[in-house]
Amino acid sequence: MPEPVPLFTGKRVAAIRWQGKVLPQKWTTFYTKVLSRLVSDGGLELTVEFEAQPEGGLYAERAEEIRQQLCELGVPEEIEVEEAPE
Repeated sequence: MPEPVPLFTGKRVAAIRWQGKVLPQKWTTFYTKVLSRLVSDGGLELTVEFEAQPEGGLYAERAEEIRQQLCELGVPEEIEVEEAPE
């Protein structure tokens, strides 16, 4: 019978990095299966970039609402707003 593979081999790496897109339907799964495992180790830094460009545009009030919600989260709330053509 083969020896079971140990969960941790003892070998270490200095860091891991990943960049890519995660579909909105997978955000919670991404946090649960990937990020939550790294939080307890410490040293996790998450950089987020988003762009919302729905067909027909957004209401200006929505942009202000997003700015306020970012402020409530305690993160920089400077957002770039592209004016809609008239």
